[in-house]
Amino acid sequence: MPVLYPFLTEAEKCYNSIDGKLTKLNLILDLRDNGGGGDSNSNILLKQLNKYLMCHTVHDITNASTGSNAEQFAVKLKQYDHVISYGDKTKGSLAYELKPNDFYTLPSSGYLAALPSKRDKELLPYESLGVIPDRTFDFDKNWISLIEAQIANKK
Repeated sequence: MPVLYPFLTEAEKCYNSIDGKLTKLNLILDLRDNGGGGDSNSNILLKQLNKYLMCHTVHDITNASTGSNAEQFAVKLKQYDHVISYGDKTKGSLAYELKPNDFYTLPSSGYLAALPSKRDKELLPYESLGVIPDRTFDFDKNWISLIEAQIANKK
């Protein structure tokens, strides 16, 4: 039987492989250019990070190409005291779910209509605006290096 979502299976293996193995005081989580996915994927990672966040800090990075479920994940991370977000605001496409078959060609017009299958009211304030990071960086800098420098300065 073929695997329905092969990338989800690989992601689950990765997330489960880190269970109990995250021991460093800081973790940089790079969500840049992540177009999304689904809760079935991101919830597994969030579950792993829940344990980690009790005593450690997560530094998440986003940009204008961070979209959909990756943005939803960034919003969930903002609820934790030990998370600092960096980079640029996200795409702003996180409150409505569009599945591949949610597009319909309108009769005799050639125009497509997109009909979302789900709306998350809690995420509506971010729709079209994006998720704003705690700290922004210039585009001509290496963002990972800047975060590493901030972590080193706190020691």
